[in-house]
Amino acid sequence: MGEADQHVVLRAMVDELVRCGVRTAVTSPGSRSSPLVFALLGDGRLDCHSVIDERSSAFFALGSAKVTGMPAVVTSTSGTAAANHLPAVVEAWEAGVPMIVLTADRPPELREVGAGQAIDQIKLYGRFAKWFFELGTHAATPERLRWARTLACRLVWTALDDRPGPVHLNVALREPLVPPRELPPDASGRSGGRPRVLRTSGTAVANLAPAVIEAFQARVPLVVLTADRPPELREVGAGQTIDQLELYGSAAKWFFEVGTHDATPASGRWMRALACRALWTALDGRPGPVHLNFALREPLVPPAALGDDPQPGRDRGRPWVLRSTPG
Repeated sequence: MGEADQHVVLRAMVDELVRCGVRTAVTSPGSRSSPLVFALLGDGRLDCHSVIDERSSAFFALGSAKVTGMPAVVTSTSGTAAANHLPAVVEAWEAGVPMIVLTADRPPELREVGAGQAIDQIKLYGRFAKWFFELGTHAATPERLRWARTLACRLVWTALDDRPGPVHLNVALREPLVPPRELPPDASGRSGGRPRVLRTSGTAVANLAPAVIEAFQARVPLVVLTADRPPELREVGAGQTIDQLELYGSAAKWFFEVGTHDATPASGRWMRALACRALWTALDGRPGPVHLNFALREPLVPPAALGDDPQPGRDRGRPWVLRSTPG
């Protein structure tokens, strides 16, 4: 692992936090947390605040999240400094306020050996953190940078989804703690400033329920398309995953799940017929919402050039299945 690697990984993480909507960071003085502070300040898009006392900095981040509705980042150096965040973390948990706590820690070889400013920071905040994870010391390979970006997205989405609350990332950091003057370029981010992981599945789809119910009661035709994990990532503890099958219950006139299929002429005809059925079902009889749940695998971004449609549509723009009229 090179001297710049941990700084490159942290730079990618901070960039991804910003892509996900984070706009505020609160730091406190400390040596071990210097890489975190350099990454946050160096991004240039964050509203960064320096607060001397860690207890106060955590409550500052809590207040910012209450005002904006988006999680603020708060950092601390290693040791008992991180423990001073606990009152604000508990408050965020009880009040349902999203917050991202980044604690700097000694690397594994300096733990449990009597090194200064070192305590057991693993799951330091106990059940008051919605999610805990430790970021180890990793070489800044392209694969690792993409993983770090995915981790940053999960921090934000976990803090926001379902019942909002605090999440805790413990970051093991080695010397040198000050980044070199020039860091190597990083091309691991998605184009167009998009997050690596979009907030499209899991509890996010539940937020559509009020509109679906309203559409059902008001007899408004609505086609709801939800993205879901593929079957092998369900019921195994994967992030952003809930049971989305018939999620809207009787409020949806019709539910169907679209699995993962090869792009054959037969599947192309079937998909076109399915699209027609979704629309005609939403319109016919008593209009209302229909729900299609799509199981999607990586890669989620299409290639630059897609191949020819295995089953072109009918000529003159006609739908694959015509809407039959009563009588």
